[in-house]
Amino acid sequence: RLLLDAGSDPSIKNKNQDTPLEIAFHKDLPNSAALLVRYGADLNSLEKRCVGVVNYRRRCELRARIGKIRQLLKQGPTDEIEKHVTEILQSMAGESGFIFNLGHG
Repeated sequence: RLLLDAGSDPSIKNKNQDTPLEIAFHKDLPNSAALLVRYGADLNSLEKRCVGVVNYRRRCELRARIGKIRQLLKQGPTDEIEKHVTEILQSMAGESGFIFNLGHG
């Protein structure tokens, strides 16, 4: 949080082209992911990395939740953001066909 408060880019990529938000999702860290989202992390990169959700309904559900987070961000900081980030993580963990693909651009 200190780095974000000091103006660090929440979407900076590491040498593998992974963003902090992607890593937070990969490591199942909803609080960190929500904080990054509040500080402007790029949700597009997250959406692109969510591959392998075989079930069409589940893919639509994940996209809808990411869309809801985008709407909440327009309204300003809210605890609802953390709730939706947590729901996305739980949804992905429950999807046997879900692969969160780090380090493969």
